[in-house]
Amino acid sequence: PAAPPAGPPVSEDFCSKSDIRVAMNRNKGSFRFCYQRELQNNADLSGKVVLRFTIGTDGRPKGASIASSTLNNKTAHGCILKTLRRMTFKPPKGGVCPVRWPFSFQPK
Repeated sequence: PAAPPAGPPVSEDFCSKSDIRVAMNRNKGSFRFCYQRELQNNADLSGKVVLRFTIGTDGRPKGASIASSTLNNKTAHGCILKTLRRMTFKPPKGGVCPVRWPFSFQPK
């Protein structure tokens, strides 16, 4: 049987956690907006959302999904994923970088 086509190597070692943190913090307002917009319809909305995605060799997020969530709000999830897909990261050195990123959302 033929081996699957080899893509770039995948490893967390290719990630710079500080670069990822900087990029996520730069977009914190957009992520928060996704939550606050839904909070207007549901005053009790709160929870933790864990994003899963891969930073490609071009610095673009690929395969973004919600790994887990206690927020249970599809509209907020969609908005969070859309925000993530518009972002760019520093390209990983040596391959692609798998990321899991948690958010906690609570009404102030």
